[in-house]
Amino acid sequence: MSSTQGFNYFDFSKLILGAAQFGNNYGVSNLIGETHEAEVKKIIAIAEKNNIKLVDTSSAYGSSEEKIGNTNSVQISAITKMPYLPADINEYQIEDWVYSNVDLSSKRLQTKKLHTILIHKASDLQSKYGKIMYKCLLDLKKENKLGNIGYSVYNTEEIDQIYIDCKPDVVQIPMNILDNRFNSSGWTEKMKKDGVQIHARSVFLQGLLLMNASQRPKYFNKWKKFWKSWDEYIKESKLSPLSICLKYMLRQIKEKNVSHFIVGVNQSNHLEKIIKEINSIEDLDIDSFELNDTNLINPNLWKIK
Repeated sequence: MSSTQGFNYFDFSKLILGAAQFGNNYGVSNLIGETHEAEVKKIIAIAEKNNIKLVDTSSAYGSSEEKIGNTNSVQISAITKMPYLPADINEYQIEDWVYSNVDLSSKRLQTKKLHTILIHKASDLQSKYGKIMYKCLLDLKKENKLGNIGYSVYNTEEIDQIYIDCKPDVVQIPMNILDNRFNSSGWTEKMKKDGVQIHARSVFLQGLLLMNASQRPKYFNKWKKFWKSWDEYIKESKLSPLSICLKYMLRQIKEKNVSHFIVGVNQSNHLEKIIKEINSIEDLDIDSFELNDTNLINPNLWKIK
């Protein structure tokens, strides 16, 4: 990958707030717990001042949708996700289930039209009711109750299996300086050509990439060799881990590998720090620190007790 110099401006509408922590004690580095409603309002206010337009949430993120709705923001729109398809649902219940869940999210978010709704568990689309589920969302889009539909995936194998039958407006993928799977596989290029919005999440790997050696949970000691090289890389670069992670994602935006990226925050000063860091970045001379160990780069596979 060649170097990219001369970065001096970022369109903050390409940055999406991650709101998992608004309603849950989410993230391996989260020592604060669930974000209180007053703090959510502060975060949204800072986002509004900086031209951030989107927040990523889910019906599964506790009270996150309600807290976002209660901010009454006219500038920030929500991307939310469907619950997992119930194992005991039948063909006579599926349509009502989809419509009622979309309606519930709309009410919590206090909007008549959801900006984007994603299938949270992509494997639901491979179930026997998956196509009915997706058709219901397409119908709701035609009724102008949804702006965009799509799905969240964790690996390239998932999208291999659903993309042709379920054409999306938006796909949410994991991507960070360690995780280059969607670029390497050609999927980002294909989706870009198809006009799909690509939203990158896990850019800090739940905050793990921002932690120093003494802060990392002991569970991650099994990757001592990697952490040694990572810590040396940080030292030699003379950059903070936050700057490294953000530089990599800004490069992905500039090269149009993704249309947006998500940053999870649970305090207003976290967002202020991210914005300040982005504004201080002068070049995008950074390459992927590519790691192919899915047991580390996929938080779903972590077995932290």
